[in-house]
Amino acid sequence: MVVIWGRQPELGVTSLGEPRRILNASAASAVAARRRRLGRPEAWRVTINQSGTGARYGESETRVGPLDARAPNVLARAMSESSRLVVHHLEHSRSLRVLWLLEELGLPYDIRRYARDANFRAPPELAAVHPLGRSPVVEVDGQVLAESGAIIEYLVEREDGKLRPRELEDRLRYRFFLHYAEGSAMPPLLVQLLVEKIRTQKVPFFVKPITHKIADGIEQGFSGPAIATHFGFVESELSARPYFAGQDFTAADIQMIYPVEAALQRGKRDWPSLRAWRDRVKARPAYQRAEAKGGPSMPSRK
Repeated sequence: MVVIWGRQPELGVTSLGEPRRILNASAASAVAARRRRLGRPEAWRVTINQSGTGARYGESETRVGPLDARAPNVLARAMSESSRLVVHHLEHSRSLRVLWLLEELGLPYDIRRYARDANFRAPPELAAVHPLGRSPVVEVDGQVLAESGAIIEYLVEREDGKLRPRELEDRLRYRFFLHYAEGSAMPPLLVQLLVEKIRTQKVPFFVKPITHKIADGIEQGFSGPAIATHFGFVESELSARPYFAGQDFTAADIQMIYPVEAALQRGKRDWPSLRAWRDRVKARPAYQRAEAKGGPSMPSRK
């Protein structure tokens, strides 16, 4: 456990003086920024209780002052030493992103594996870890985190911004693609997956023309044009630079692997820049290690 305190050592205080216990580096970073904005960077003490027992404020102590951007880094390092990441990994899922990120960052972690059922759904055991019952879910720093984009952002911040660009223009592209992957790129691909399921569903022969007509209407009216628009855009981005944020590989590339893989499986067009990018990033040693441990993000098409 990590506790920060200022004028009220029993409870901890925020920049406005109200009592508050701070248990992770992200919260510490927010408090540090807030104090700087208020022009009150007084020295705070950081105490690290690695065993959870012993003296009231722990056995080891380090002083950080004046409080600045280094304080969260001290906390992050302390937490890295005292807690181990656990990834709740569902086969053929977005949680491969998290394994890949952890391999790129060189962080130790444990995997708890879950198999999909006969209907390709997550098992009920995942709901005991997080109420949504989905993957990825990560236990880190005493928190249970869900959603791959949120997990990626947290871990990148926790590790001093590794795999995040520094230049403003690259940083803007980085942030855009972190959110674009699931917010815009994936929805038409999920609709196309539904279209394909409708086409292959076992139905009486006299119903088949109806279901095919429904599937064709959805594809022609929505998923087909949307996929062409989105991945035409992505193709143009990757034809202008080797990676999504710029010249260097970043966590945005990790976030984008799932929609790119899905587009190359379900799209009706050839996108050479997408294919070249996919082959390039999957050749990275960290990706190879992640896939060896967690399996591919998607099952092969039959």
